[in-house]
Parts: sequence; structure tokens; C-alpha cells
Amino acid sequence: MVYRSRAIIRATLLADGAGIDPDREVRLIVIPPPFLVDALRAGQIDGFCVGEPWNSVAVSAGVGTIVTATTAIWPFSPEKVLGCRLEWAQRHPKQLASLLRALYRASQWCERPETTPSLQRCSRNLGTSVRLLTSCARLLKVNSL
Repeated sequence: MVYRSRAIIRATLLADGAGIDPDREVRLIVIPPPFLVDALRAGQIDGFCVGEPWNSVAVSAGVGTIVTATTAIWPFSPEKVLGCRLEWAQRHPKQLASLLRALYRASQWCERPETTPSLQRCSRNLGTSVRLLTSCARLLKVNSL
């Protein structure tokens, strides 16, 4: 799902935003996200479509620019998913329920104004923006159990 959503976002950005035919004018290669900034710096790639924190890392390193945010192309688009094998979920229903509750509670914590300073410290350590984290928190709340 995440790969597919990235493909839609990339195609929309290229075709609608830049008039580039993504099927004919772009050669796509697969690079693990932690290596994207180095590949950009070395001139091995001209750009990439990826989620946080890698785009911000490229900006901080002085080798990239964020052209647009995903939400400008596809508001409320899926970004990350929590997935597990059906077999595991069936064998460990209590653990799965605990994990989902923990994610939900974390999203509630992120959304509270009084936790903003702590969230900012966490996000700096993770290289992730507070805006991204609070957006995720809102989405989790909307899609809660």
C-alpha cells in the first residue's frame, strides 16, 4: 500500500506538476531510504519521492529541496501502515490489541498542546517534523478503534 501510494504521488507530481511523462521520461531505480541523501549528493539520482525523515535530511545536508508535501497532492493520503501476518495476529490477539492501543494512546499524547515541548524534543532526535507527527496523531484519532 505504501509503495502504491508513493507511485501515485510521484506520477501526479511529475505529470501534473512538471509536465513530465513518468512512464516515458523517467527512469526509476530502487534505493533504500537511508541511502537516498548520499545518492543525491553523489549525483547518482536527480531526486526522490520519500516520506519523513529522509526529505528533511536532504535539506539539512544542503543537497536537496522539498518541492511539495504529499498532502498538497493527495490530502489525507495513506503514509504508513502497521501490518502483520494474519497467522501472527490470530496467534497473538492480545499483543496485537495492546500494540494498537499503544499507537492510539501515543497519537492522543502527540495531539495534546501541553506535550508539544516533549514532542519537539523527540522529533528533533528522530529528524521528524512536529507537523508531521501531529498530522499522524489526528489521522490515528479519526481512524481509531
